[in-house]
Amino acid sequence: MIYFLGKYLHGHFEFFSFLRLVEYISARSIGAALTAIVLTLFFTPVFIRYLQRNGFVDQARDTGIASASEKAGTPAMGGAVMIGCLLISCLLWCNLANPFLLTVTAATIWFGAIGLLDDITKMRSRSGDRGLSEAKKLLLQSLFAAALSLFLVSPFS
Repeated sequence: MIYFLGKYLHGHFEFFSFLRLVEYISARSIGAALTAIVLTLFFTPVFIRYLQRNGFVDQARDTGIASASEKAGTPAMGGAVMIGCLLISCLLWCNLANPFLLTVTAATIWFGAIGLLDDITKMRSRSGDRGLSEAKKLLLQSLFAAALSLFLVSPFS
């Protein structure tokens, strides 16, 4: 979004000549990284409080490891805030017309959804061990890989 806005303003108004920087991937990378860091630092504590208040916490598991019981009460679904901040930063700073970006964004959303589904399944079963099985996770990952492979060899890509 900033990429297209910067190109438009730089091309039509001389006052915004400094915005030619958005045409350089290095400047956009720095902007995206800083945006993602600031968003993560701001939204993570808010999201963690929300998760704890609503009971979305990790359940105690008997793994035989003494330190594993310390994880009980840790908020689950923390990856959701990380992926959300990453996607917002990406939408702001990236060239959205780039097909490689769209592919990576689709993969990020798909695999993040698998993680979210796994965490929700754990929360509903009230057990840290009863998320999606490894076979289901592998199947969902393979579905994306197959769909992406078909897309890449199709005439649409």
